[in-house]
Amino acid sequence: MSYTPDYLFINHIHVDLIGMTKDSTTATLLIRKVDKNGISDQYHLFCEFDQVASLLLQAGSMADSIIDAIAQILSKEEMDEEESIDIHDVLGEPLTVEGRCLRVYVPKMEISKNVWVDQDKRFLILDKVLLQKTKHYTQVENVRFQLKNELDAFERTMLLHRKLRLEKAENPKLKDYQLLIKSNLLKIAQLSKKYIYITEPDSNSTLS
Repeated sequence: MSYTPDYLFINHIHVDLIGMTKDSTTATLLIRKVDKNGISDQYHLFCEFDQVASLLLQAGSMADSIIDAIAQILSKEEMDEEESIDIHDVLGEPLTVEGRCLRVYVPKMEISKNVWVDQDKRFLILDKVLLQKTKHYTQVENVRFQLKNELDAFERTMLLHRKLRLEKAENPKLKDYQLLIKSNLLKIAQLSKKYIYITEPDSNSTLS
């Protein structure tokens, strides 16, 4: 069984580098997310070429020279195994992309049957390029997706725990799943409280 991604939403990014691999239809963008406190740490954003094109077109005339550089690489008779474009070398500054909302997620790995955990949180996969949404709507969608994923994970963990109990599994295995259940419940409680805080601000005073 595959996992359901925990989607995150980004409205404003700076692109520092674009990397491509020979015979691949995907590219890697080295980006920095702009948040309310300024520029965040760097992330590797994996995306399809058509998604890269969408982002570059959204950046306007600033991206023209970047598009030309990509075209030159793709038109080579023989591309190198790895090619990259340093945006700072081309523009003298990072490329700013605004006006679109990026729906992204952190890839996961399966540590045991149907139990998934995040891989490196600095690596993101671009799912969709959407029209930019308001900050409030983005926060609501983000929390809603996370809450649904935690509820799904809780259900799967409970079923596996029940199965192990029926099979009279060894205590260490049962304890592992009990810890996962407690972790799921804590996250569900935290996300539920956060969801209420965002969607019902008038009731915030009643929350401790």
